[in-house]
Amino acid sequence: MIASYKTVRKRIRTLWPKCRNVWLLDPEYEYPTIEEIRTFLARDRTDLLVSHGNRFKCNHFALLLTAMLALYRAEVVQGDAPPPWPFGQVLVRKHRGKEEMHSINICALENEIVLIEPQDDTIWTASPIEDVPFFIKIP
Repeated sequence: MIASYKTVRKRIRTLWPKCRNVWLLDPEYEYPTIEEIRTFLARDRTDLLVSHGNRFKCNHFALLLTAMLALYRAEVVQGDAPPPWPFGQVLVRKHRGKEEMHSINICALENEIVLIEPQDDTIWTASPIEDVPFFIKIP
């Protein structure tokens, strides 16, 4: 299903009304299924990299996973390029109930918004209470 950036932004802002920094860079997006996300994550190797303190940390993992999705889609999509998935990076103050500054990934599906820990491929349904983002960028 195809959705405009306004629709995706509205869904994100409805979930987290206090998050004022929500950037979507494309005019429309194609919602993936959770199975498509899992297939991509199974193929991607970002989670196998090792953190190196301040030289390679959580924000680098989240940026790399976003870039790897673009490469994956370029390889698997045949014919004209469909809109990208609404998949990007999130900077949070809290995730899965744990208070800490951290960078993870986000993806809007047709019926839910999921968050992904790029360092171990954990996927969970985004929560307005357990997850508190302050910046979201979806290229």
